[in-house]
Order: sequence, then C-alpha cells, then structure tokens
Amino acid sequence: MSLNKELRKTRNPEDSVAAGKQYLRALYPGRFQPFHSGHLKAVKYILRNTSEIIIMIGSALQSHTLRNPFTSGERMTMVRLALTEAGIDPAKYYIVPVPDLEIHGIWVSHV
Repeated sequence: MSLNKELRKTRNPEDSVAAGKQYLRALYPGRFQPFHSGHLKAVKYILRNTSEIIIMIGSALQSHTLRNPFTSGERMTMVRLALTEAGIDPAKYYIVPVPDLEIHGIWVSHV
C-alpha cells in the first residue's frame, strides 16, 4: 500500500481534537546521521501536540561519505529502534526516505 493511501485512511481530524491534540499530523525532516537523543526529544515534543508524525529521512540516496556515513535503510532502522525503545507506538509514526533534489522549489513540491 502506498504511503498516500495509508495516510488517507488514518484518523479523522475530529479524533485529534477529542484527544486534545492541536494538529493531526506533523512532518519532521532530517538526515538523522545518526538519530540521537535530541532527535528523540523533538519527536516526543511533536507527538505531544499531534496525533501522528511523518519522519522524513533526507539525503536518502547519499551514504558512505563523511557527511552521510549511513544508508537510508540504516537510518530508518536506527530511528525505528530508538522509538521502540522509547515506548512510542508505531501507529503514531511513519518513516519515509526522500532523495535530495538540487532545485529547492521542486524538492518542496516533492515533499
């Protein structure tokens, strides 16, 4: 199932209001090279105000360099393991790899 279909079938906005959440969904972009305690604190903060978070793994095609040492798959695993260890419900997040596009306007519309 595609991410778009998965997102469309998720919670009703009224459910978020009833749960005391200010927003239905948030986007958290980053390279996460590696995912660290500051990232985890940000995710927890975001989830206090939203029902769901989409964690966007940027520079998904970049790896094995000083700036991007890990593959997107390794980063996705790091994020998932950290969130599981922190007791965050997997139903509350999506982890999505996104490649870099060199033209800012195209990248924004792609995301």
